[in-house]
Formats: sequence, C-alpha cells, structure tokens
Amino acid sequence: MNTIKSILIAALFLCFSLSSFSQSMNIGIGYNIGTHTKVGGLDYLVGRYNDTRPWLSKKMEDPGFFRGMSYSMDYYYLNSLMSFEWIGRKSDFLASGVSSAGDFTRDYRLKMNSWNFGLGRKMKKNREQREII
Repeated sequence: MNTIKSILIAALFLCFSLSSFSQSMNIGIGYNIGTHTKVGGLDYLVGRYNDTRPWLSKKMEDPGFFRGMSYSMDYYYLNSLMSFEWIGRKSDFLASGVSSAGDFTRDYRLKMNSWNFGLGRKMKKNREQREII
C-alpha cells in the first residue's frame, strides 16, 4: 500500500512539473538516510524493553539510521517562492531470545513522516551592487 502511495505522489508531481515548466516549477524526488540528534525518549524505551526481558539473546539496539523517500515541489512566481516537501523516515528494530513460552522474535518498524511548507521572497539589491556585478 505504501508503494502505491509513493508512486501516485511521484506521478502527481511529474504531471504538475511537465505541464508547468514554463511557470518555473521544480520537483525533486530522492532517498534520504540519516540520524536524528535527539532520540532520548526512544533510547529509554529500547533500554526498558531490554531490561525487562533478561532472557533475550539478541538485545534490541538503539535506533541508528533512519531512511526513506522524499518528495518536493517548488513554485517560483514574480519575486516569491512557494515550497512543499514530504519526507518519510523509517527504521527497523529486532530482538530475539528463548523464553519460558519458547522461541521469541519481535520486529518493530518506527515511521516518522513530515510535511513541510515554506514561503520566501527575493530580496532586492541596491543599484550600486548591481553595477559592480
């Protein structure tokens, strides 16, 4: 289902860009990988998970890298800019061991998505600066 959404969003951006290049529209599609600087709450959750299950042979690791697709669209008009961006991030966690109930494996996927919207305006230069350049 997520793949279908990603393809539809990419097709929508592509349709808008092909019909709007004369209006100064840009699109971007990319893949991102990175880490978050503050995931203290998630580190605490993973630590408590490991502490309350001493029988785990493979402890759940703290979150490291997050990865995912990003889509952006910029529209330039007059001296202004309007920007839309969607960034999807996900990371997988795994823990396994043998409990009194038998073999135990737990997989988790954490997803964090964001929508960004921005407006900008071009700053005008002084006449002296234009003449020098």
